Amino acid sequence: MGDSNEVDAQSEAEGIPCFVHPPVWQRLRQSTINCSNNLALASLHQSPALYGVATDSTNNEYLRWSYKDLNSAINTLARNLQKLGAKRGQPVATFLYNGAEFIMAFWAAHKLGCPFVPISPRSLVNAEEAAHMLRVAGVSIVLVQDAEIAARFDALSRDKELKQTKIVISETAPDPSWIIFASLMQEVALSQTSDEDRIENEIVAILFTSGTTSLPKGVPHNDTTLNTFCENLSLGRRSEEGAFCSVLPNNHAMGYFYTLHFMMHGAAIVYPSPSFDAVAMVKALEEEKCTHTALVPTTLHALLEVLKARGNSLKSSLVDVCISGSSVTPDNIRQAVFDLGSKGVSTGFGMTEGSPIWSPPVQNPEGLVNGDLTIAGPPAPGARIRICDPDSRTPIRKGERGEIHQTGPGLVKAYLGIGVGEDQFYIGDDGRTWFVTGDQGVMLPDGRISITGRYKDMINRGGENIAPASIETILSRFCGVQVWLKFDSKSHSLLRVELNRTRHKLLVPLIRLLARCLSQFFVVLETAASKPFSKLFYNTWDQRTFQMR
Repeated sequence: MGDSNEVDAQSEAEGIPCFVHPPVWQRLRQSTINCSNNLALASLHQSPALYGVATDSTNNEYLRWSYKDLNSAINTLARNLQKLGAKRGQPVATFLYNGAEFIMAFWAAHKLGCPFVPISPRSLVNAEEAAHMLRVAGVSIVLVQDAEIAARFDALSRDKELKQTKIVISETAPDPSWIIFASLMQEVALSQTSDEDRIENEIVAILFTSGTTSLPKGVPHNDTTLNTFCENLSLGRRSEEGAFCSVLPNNHAMGYFYTLHFMMHGAAIVYPSPSFDAVAMVKALEEEKCTHTALVPTTLHALLEVLKARGNSLKSSLVDVCISGSSVTPDNIRQAVFDLGSKGVSTGFGMTEGSPIWSPPVQNPEGLVNGDLTIAGPPAPGARIRICDPDSRTPIRKGERGEIHQTGPGLVKAYLGIGVGEDQFYIGDDGRTWFVTGDQGVMLPDGRISITGRYKDMINRGGENIAPASIETILSRFCGVQVWLKFDSKSHSLLRVELNRTRHKLLVPLIRLLARCLSQFFVVLETAASKPFSKLFYNTWDQRTFQMR
């Protein structure tokens, strides 16, 4: 009996069984068969007559394609890519903003059996990182947004032996080495592209980590890992009538996987703008009656600012708003329901390598709140979670903070490249491949997990670990402004303070305050909180002892 109680007290839990799905391409193809007349894509910033794809665009102000339209476009693009020499297994990379071309590119890549590699156009500013990603992925075909991005691509130091097919979306090519995308949307007399059976565990997508402390790591996903990630998103319910408003960068896991998930279920993707624009998003949510969206705290705050400025509430059709990313506060969870008018709110903890913790949507936001922390959820379907002391693989007791370890069918087995990041993976006593996330969390008695910080961001003062996320939560809560702290983990010094309103009157006091935070444990901040110029006393780095006089 005692042994059983001891096991129950350990920070280890497993999610419900994960359903086994057909390969990703089969699911996408099935959407074109079962939902041919359903809306597949609405892109509010693109022409309704783009590439002549829509069967009837006369009554539309912007691009609206059915699955029948999309299927026709994909077949045309895939045949032309084959004509250019595209073969199964050759990676296709995109440097594209959100729009129809991104959708067509990833559908065509999946159809042809080419690993899909979404990369941010902004990454080309860092030539070393961009060249590294292309080299690691072994990219054969690249699509870029415009001539400026094409010029940056051409300036990269690349393997001259590797022949690459270069395609640009803009109407003019920077030089003859580039192919204009519109030319690939012309019908060609070529045999129908074959949908060959997929090989088990073959790479179907390659994403890259953020590269904040080193060069980005290539993360190879197969059908199983992609389907498992999307199974998490199914917790938020979906139907063929659903519409997902997509505003996150498409090279991020959330920007790509959410789009993939909804299209595998025959639902619509709505792009308000090429990149996040709060005004455009409000218009898209209302005009397309979007049922789902995913936000991070920065985009949520910007959206709320727009609604506040216009003076009336959102005409909401939202069923689920997923709030994820760093520094998600309890107030963010509440705002999704009370300020955006969504019927439900969800959150989760996901990584490029795998998404092990996820919550289904709740109608009452307090169901995802634990004091000053949010609850990311229980272990995701198929996932197993342990929370251990740093440099240990043994679970600690529930209620104690430690490092999150994950395993399950949604976890990749290794990074691309020999020896890359191998210290983060290990084979557990259960024979499974485990991954050390580097994130700090705490497991509640019911097995749900709250994320409390990231170990590489921890500041050590007097032998005590200080989580910047904890400080951010407190400041955001009492100062009425979203705050992000950037620390140098080696020198334990404050690098900069970021606010969602850059001219906020608290900027200077916050900088002074936070500079003092690193040298002593008692801080006084004069700010307009619940009382004018209240004094906030933070006499220890534990959120629970934050007091206001």
